[in-house]
Amino acid sequence: MPRETHSPRWHMFPSSPTSQTEEHGHFHGLVSGHELLSRHNLVISLLTPPSNPVAISENWESGFGMAVEQLSTILERRQHDSAVRLERLEREVEELKRKIWQGQPIVVPVTTLAPEPFDLTRDIPVVVQPSGDEFIASFFDANINASGCNETDAVDNLKALIVAFFKRLSAMPEKKLGPEPRKQLEVLKQFLRTRN
Repeated sequence: MPRETHSPRWHMFPSSPTSQTEEHGHFHGLVSGHELLSRHNLVISLLTPPSNPVAISENWESGFGMAVEQLSTILERRQHDSAVRLERLEREVEELKRKIWQGQPIVVPVTTLAPEPFDLTRDIPVVVQPSGDEFIASFFDANINASGCNETDAVDNLKALIVAFFKRLSAMPEKKLGPEPRKQLEVLKQFLRTRN
């Protein structure tokens, strides 16, 4: 008996233009059963969800809520600290006003002599007190005083006078300085230095 041979089955399936043949005015491609199965498997693999999807924590909502709560707590603490500092400054200003109104002297630390070319090695303690219709600002250690129509004016005038004293006394030979000017210069040198 002659042996039967089986040729591969062919199915009509659209393919690329290069493998198409014209039949009855239409283009068809011959695709083997093996290629058809491969395409079927490809479609199935594309439609099947991945076996190992990216894991997303189930607690992300609670974690996000905790982060927002912590940020809110930090902001509230900072607002509270700012409010406390502002309240303290307001009390200090009111206390200074009360002392000035009652004629009590107040101590004002001078921290700079700008725009003069001198730097302060430490703050100068200036005592401001009312005197009649004006105010007197005093640097008692150097025995230098200045007056002004208000507290600020008196302190500004004193700063200018301190600079003038320091320039004049520093330019004079030490032997020509009397006891009081020599003492003033020694005190001023402890607070002032020429800017390089």
